[in-house]
Amino acid sequence: MLCDPVSRATNSTCLGLARFPPVSRCSPAAYPSGWVRNHRPRRGKALRCFSTITPERIGSTSRRCRMRIHLVLRTLVVLAASALLVLLAAACAAPKQAAPAGESSEVRVVAREFSFEPATIEVQAGRPFTLILENQGAVEHEIEVHEADIHLHAGPGQTVQGTFTIATAGTYEIACEIPGHKEAGMVGELVVH
Repeated sequence: MLCDPVSRATNSTCLGLARFPPVSRCSPAAYPSGWVRNHRPRRGKALRCFSTITPERIGSTSRRCRMRIHLVLRTLVVLAASALLVLLAAACAAPKQAAPAGESSEVRVVAREFSFEPATIEVQAGRPFTLILENQGAVEHEIEVHEADIHLHAGPGQTVQGTFTIATAGTYEIACEIPGHKEAGMVGELVVH
């Protein structure tokens, strides 16, 4: 039964009826002339605003509703960015697997014309490690660490290896001591933790 404002005030069957917008209270276009019996949505205000977004009503959404929509969207963007930062921090802070005591870890270094890859090598103090030098260059290369008594020499296309233990933590210079190579930039560092 439909009740207009005049019969609502006089007719007892219309008492308790409430005006209800069919889609949302956020949009002025959502208020038709009809009256519906005590039917109000139990959704939050922001969700009611989102229910009004249709192609026909894009321009008719009220300022308050647009503000709610923007608030919800900003909140979602901030939450997504925060979650991404947490995941990124967790991935970066993941501990690197160290070799158990007594076992040797492997470190592979690729030598090309006047560069080492990687340029920085990290090992644990007091633990043996196997250094593998793979020469992918067209000329001979070597790894020399004077302070740690490390020397490996490889001809073109060769792969050589040696097992070493460094007792003292610190940063050591790695260089290819073949004449002209170090000067051309074939250097790196060995970081002992």
